[in-house]
Amino acid sequence: MSKQETQEDVQKFTYPSLYESEVILADGSAMILRPIITDDAERWLSFLSRLGPDSSNLWLHHIPWEAAPEDARRFCTVDYKNTFALVGETFLEQKREIVAIGRYYRLPNKNSAEIIIVIEDAYRRKG
Repeated sequence: MSKQETQEDVQKFTYPSLYESEVILADGSAMILRPIITDDAERWLSFLSRLGPDSSNLWLHHIPWEAAPEDARRFCTVDYKNTFALVGETFLEQKREIVAIGRYYRLPNKNSAEIIIVIEDAYRRKG
């Protein structure tokens, strides 16, 4: 999100449903892949809380950081062009939970982007 765009401006972008799909993992379980939405903020916080120390240290770059609801809302608000994220979602304990996130942020004035892919420990190596 550029400095000139507000979160309200970002919300005006159309949700790209063409990126939604269901995949079957190597162990036979199903996962939904879909673009992130602002309403995922609570599930994003839950996802962070389930990451093991190796995952969270790598992803959070060894910074003792605790995510707040406003951090979650900011992370889950994308414009689907310059910032985009896909979540992998499953049902855990009878509710939808994010178990993986792939995200990119297009660098301003460049033809490149920063990307990150984080997978909850229990879902690694499931294909």
